[in-house]
Amino acid sequence: MKMNVLGTSLFLSVVLSAPLALAFVRSEIPESYDDFEGTELAVKLAVDGKFKLAEKVLSVSQTLDRKSHANRERVLGLLLEESASGKSDLAKASQHFAASLKIVESTETHFDKQRVDFAREDYLGCSESVRRSRMQLSSSSASKIRIATKCLRQANSLPEALDLIRLVLKSQPSLRVNPVIASERVEILVDLGLHEVALEIAIATMKDMANLEQPGISSFALD
Repeated sequence: MKMNVLGTSLFLSVVLSAPLALAFVRSEIPESYDDFEGTELAVKLAVDGKFKLAEKVLSVSQTLDRKSHANRERVLGLLLEESASGKSDLAKASQHFAASLKIVESTETHFDKQRVDFAREDYLGCSESVRRSRMQLSSSSASKIRIATKCLRQANSLPEALDLIRLVLKSQPSLRVNPVIASERVEILVDLGLHEVALEIAIATMKDMANLEQPGISSFALD
């Protein structure tokens, strides 16, 4: 009977300690994060670069469902990616992102994996993730699109890279005069040996940039 009472006491202390620990950690977190809880809070903190707080929140957060397990893996990946923490390991970070994606498909986690795989020159792994998030990339930022196209180029998938640029420009026509996307487009055409087409597009793009007083025209023209 004593053993049962002791076991129950230990169980209750563990159950009660988690909310208390979370409340203690929560006191360190800015009010702007009040809309987030548990592993979602840890993800938000990690994405915003608040790695120590993200690690603390993760240590006291319960993972009761698939989403929270996926979030945990993503946060672990983000923590391992951060070199300032003194424990950067891009290979392990990529593994955690891959584990997260096996649990729950996530566009943002695909972007995380692409960024890390590109940095570690794993272009095959990066390009596979690009293919799985192709439609979401069409409405993404220029910097993420750039990483995706460079992954495909390095993996010798030039036609796919050009198709991705076409998909992006169909979804976001304004990116035609974005220096990052414009340069990628011309470089892919050159890599494919389509020099005349590349030159025509480069000249037309520079004219459009000039008409719009696009500040990136000088760097694009030099490229």
